[in-house]
Amino acid sequence: YFRFAREHRDFYEGAQPAAELLLLYPRNAVRRGDLEPVARFKTIGKRLAAEGYVFDIVPDDIVTDAQVADRRTVVSFDAGRADLRSASSAKPKGESRAQRGPTTLRVEATPADDLVTKWTKDLASVTRREGAPTVVASLLTQPKRKLVHLVNYNREEPPKARNMGSGPHEEKPLAVEKVRVQLALSPGEKVRAVRLFSPDADVSQGPVTLTRGRSDEVSFTVPRMLIYTVAVAELE
Repeated sequence: YFRFAREHRDFYEGAQPAAELLLLYPRNAVRRGDLEPVARFKTIGKRLAAEGYVFDIVPDDIVTDAQVADRRTVVSFDAGRADLRSASSAKPKGESRAQRGPTTLRVEATPADDLVTKWTKDLASVTRREGAPTVVASLLTQPKRKLVHLVNYNREEPPKARNMGSGPHEEKPLAVEKVRVQLALSPGEKVRAVRLFSPDADVSQGPVTLTRGRSDEVSFTVPRMLIYTVAVAELE
């Protein structure tokens, strides 16, 4: 893994978080001594991850207008927080999505389990992993390319009574197959090709087939992965 990181240093240097979905960690509420928004944050975050949505997290006491303006959807958990200046609710409905700014979803009470399901329309243009629920995805960007990092947490679980920590042989990862990624695109972006890279043996690497749907997305499938795979989408 260290050799992989060294040989592919260009995957990491200068790469910036680029998820279309932003979660605001409610640190202002924590400072007020109100921990209920943190419980909301954890509940929604776990649900979004389980459903495969890719998101970034920024504390709400340091988030900037620029960090918000680049997103499509922002989730806020603190009812006491002032409205975001870039929130779509403050913009005229006749403007385009890019002009309005992101949609802001507010979670002001302990959420029900189906709340993320109700957001399906608001999250339709967010990068998402489909299938393989043990795989978590993150999205980074560099000039002329997007990088989807996939980590698979599927493994053979040890007996609970066993004392773990004796070495790498304790880890028994289980491969997953047909991990589909729906990659969101910004206006004017087009993907020329996607290639897979991994430090693991006996997994899918090299170019994959693209499926072009709406003008603001492209999909591809990772046939097989074990622990860690990077999908590099080259932009035209």
